[in-house]
Amino acid sequence: MQKRIYSPEAGIRRPGTLLSGMFRDLAASRSLGFRLSVRNLSARYRQSFLGIFWALVPPLASSLIWIILNQQKIVSFGHTDVPYPVFVITGSLLWQFFSESLTGILNSLSSNTNMLSKLNFPREALLVSAAIDIGVNMLIKLTLLVVVYLSFGLYFGLPVIQTLPGLALLFFLGASIGLFLIPISMLVRDIQNGIGLVLQFAMYLTPVIYPVKVHEGWLSFLNYNPVTPILQLCRDGLSGHWYPNWPEILIIGAITFLFLFIGLIAFRLAMPILIERMGS
Repeated sequence: MQKRIYSPEAGIRRPGTLLSGMFRDLAASRSLGFRLSVRNLSARYRQSFLGIFWALVPPLASSLIWIILNQQKIVSFGHTDVPYPVFVITGSLLWQFFSESLTGILNSLSSNTNMLSKLNFPREALLVSAAIDIGVNMLIKLTLLVVVYLSFGLYFGLPVIQTLPGLALLFFLGASIGLFLIPISMLVRDIQNGIGLVLQFAMYLTPVIYPVKVHEGWLSFLNYNPVTPILQLCRDGLSGHWYPNWPEILIIGAITFLFLFIGLIAFRLAMPILIERMGS
């Protein structure tokens, strides 16, 4: 049996060994991560009447409220390139995907504390499992989006291909934030309890239910919301338009992958300390 020794000091002193071990364990985690994901998805939906459709209930319920408010002229958000029901359902599903990417990675350790403290396995398998869960849920959402667009007589053109890098960026951005929060959340449980409220508030600072607009004055900081261009990239692709500002997307992508890389290193270094605290 291969002997594993987890030590944050060893990783800091030998960065080459740290990186090679991290990538090796990520590659070795694919099989175990897949099996854990199958277990999680089966347990989640096995005794549920609606089954996988529960993945669609929160964004649809939220969208329905805004659709009714808009139709009754209680709120008006201006012109949208597609009918407002399509616009808000698209935004809600994309935002939920981003939120699930963040919270899924964030909660990957806390929901498996018994495994971490009792079994010796590549810890990255929990991240792989969470990523697969998130991906499966997104496939369900994409199926609904196709149905919604076709129901309104909207068809996809060649620009739809830019939706794929947009979805990838949404996932990696959420995952990188989740990775940075993991060590803190394992020590301070308030992070996990409060992240849902933070994301709900952040949704209203992001053009999920309203079109993109340039903010001025004290709201000008909203122009730098990194989720906004990615959402617009996906929306443009789905509605048949080419996104006009690819340099902005490339910059966000580069920063996102840098933070993801640093987050994986922080995760690797923090694991021995976190596991020790779990066992104490």
